[in-house]
Amino acid sequence: MRYVEHNLPGHLPARAVYPAKITLENTGNWIWRAAPADGRSVALFVRYGDAVMATHPLPRSEVGPGERITVHFALTMPATAGSVEMHFEMVEHHV
Repeated sequence: MRYVEHNLPGHLPARAVYPAKITLENTGNWIWRAAPADGRSVALFVRYGDAVMATHPLPRSEVGPGERITVHFALTMPATAGSVEMHFEMVEHHV
């Protein structure tokens, strides 16, 4: 997976809700599926440190190798002020 672009600012206040978008490219060899029969769906996880704060589904049913998607979502910042390390990951469920 490769991050192509995003609209995330460098700083947001505690409890802020921001209309985020991240464009990702599938650089692997397999198809990302939103709702496959075997339940092994792929979704975007948003983590702050080690805590998963949100999971966002793919915006379409399949994303093949070399294809790009843009995921739009409301990014909600933690209630506690201060620096947080955010991670955005594509995760396969039920592996």
